[in-house]
Amino acid sequence: MRYTRRSMLGSLAAVAVAQMPRSKSWKPKLGVLARYSEKNLEFIKQEGFAGVELTANPKGELDFATAGDEKAQKVKASLSRLGLDLSVIQSVQNHIAPDPEARKRANAAFARTIEFAGKLGAPFVSTTSGTMPGKTLEEQAVEIARVYTESYFP
Repeated sequence: MRYTRRSMLGSLAAVAVAQMPRSKSWKPKLGVLARYSEKNLEFIKQEGFAGVELTANPKGELDFATAGDEKAQKVKASLSRLGLDLSVIQSVQNHIAPDPEARKRANAAFARTIEFAGKLGAPFVSTTSGTMPGKTLEEQAVEIARVYTESYFP
């Protein structure tokens, strides 16, 4: 029998999966993406959802430019009162905007979103990469990786 890198990795993965502890039942929590408001959170809870992903965008209720500690405490108190888990803060930005000023604003805004997510205790932040019209997908992917590595990962 000839061993290849693929067959070895496949075998190792199969062994690892076989050794994982099995839970008796898997009970996922169902959440929903929403804009923050007391009414939205109450509706989410009333409809039986266990969690929420909140959007944080300019001029919204969770505007990362103006939302500070007081707003974070208010949101956390609402989530706690309703028994909802906050899984993600979402902010849509064009991280690789071709215009240097637009890119600078987008990158700064997303950095503030990351900081605000920390204040809220959100374990994850989600976003979109953005686009660079006229550039290939590969060129855009390289730029996305560079921006994320330099601007957000530290």
